[in-house]
Amino acid sequence: MYRKATRAALLLLPLLGANNFLSVIYPPTGSWLSFAVWTYVTQFLVSFQGFFISLLYCFFNNEVSLTYILTY
Repeated sequence: MYRKATRAALLLLPLLGANNFLSVIYPPTGSWLSFAVWTYVTQFLVSFQGFFISLLYCFFNNEVSLTYILTY
């Protein structure tokens, strides 16, 4: 039980921290294209963070049955 919780925590830390790391670094100011790419990538990660975590922990998990999710 502790091994599973530790593995989950070690997987969640990079997933939850990736968008924070990108938003903390200074945005590129060299060209408008690099700034636009940085902005879109940062916003994409922030917007879909919960979706990625739900994919890993709910839909791709062998313990969670898809028929159980669809019935409720």
